[in-house]
Amino acid sequence: RPRAAAPAKPKATEPLFRVIGAELRAGEQFLSILPASSDALAQVRLLRPGETEAGWHLEAIEQNTAVFRHGDDSRRLPIPAR
Repeated sequence: RPRAAAPAKPKATEPLFRVIGAELRAGEQFLSILPASSDALAQVRLLRPGETEAGWHLEAIEQNTAVFRHGDDSRRLPIPAR
């Protein structure tokens, strides 16, 4: 009897933005993101922990990573060094 194939894992969704840096403003941490398809500085967006961009919820900003949740998926995205 042939074995049933294991269900394929759904492909992980990639964010529609990239992390370009983190900064501290008035004692509060912010993450700088840019749409994946853009290099225009006018499109940079600042996120605080607790805010969401395109379904990606920023849970925490750590030393070198930003922790995002997208549905059941949790992802650590690297924060580029300055």
